[in-house]
Amino acid sequence: ERGGHKTYDLNQGSSGTGDLVTDDDDTWGDGTGGDRQTAAVDAHYGAAKTWDFYKTALGRDGIAGDGKAAYSRVHYGENYVNAFWDDSCFCMTYGDGEGNKAALTSIDVAAHEMTHGLTSATANLDYAGESGGLNEATSDI
Repeated sequence: ERGGHKTYDLNQGSSGTGDLVTDDDDTWGDGTGGDRQTAAVDAHYGAAKTWDFYKTALGRDGIAGDGKAAYSRVHYGENYVNAFWDDSCFCMTYGDGEGNKAALTSIDVAAHEMTHGLTSATANLDYAGESGGLNEATSDI
């Protein structure tokens, strides 16, 4: 389902895959920024809803159109105030922010980062200059 998307916790690291997010009692986060699982749930949900949009609105089976899922990495770095798409791991990565009440994992951020992957798979725009501006603007749409 949805290409087998998985979500990992980087535990404030800045490289690698991290630890697969699992749960012993099937209670996934509590909706607050203080609960580590909440960021994972939000990122995972955003990826699922974006996949569904690609499928229903665009007739596209995933980011690259091949039915394979990207994966999400949450809790990147210390006080990292951003999120990004990374072609080298085919993944979305989310920081927790600095002084934020919640990680940067809202559905609009997830969709934006996944769409950078879609842009890379379809248009291969360099992320610099005018083509970088087009890449960023397309991901905002």
